[in-house]
Amino acid sequence: MPLTADQVIAVKWSDLRTKRNRLLVETDWWAASDRTMTSAQTQYREDLRDLPASNANPDQIVFPTKP
Repeated sequence: MPLTADQVIAVKWSDLRTKRNRLLVETDWWAASDRTMTSAQTQYREDLRDLPASNANPDQIVFPTKP
């Protein structure tokens, strides 16, 4: 049975969050207590966290560039 349009969008949002979470995990070490993140690193992580909330269309997501 094919997916409905709502189901397709839900899958796209889920995939986006999975990718976003992976990118955040890759940079978790930047936030270790013995390190100080640069402003670019802090902004990158903030932009990643804000992705789903700051975009209404999962097809138009542009991931931030890793510093």
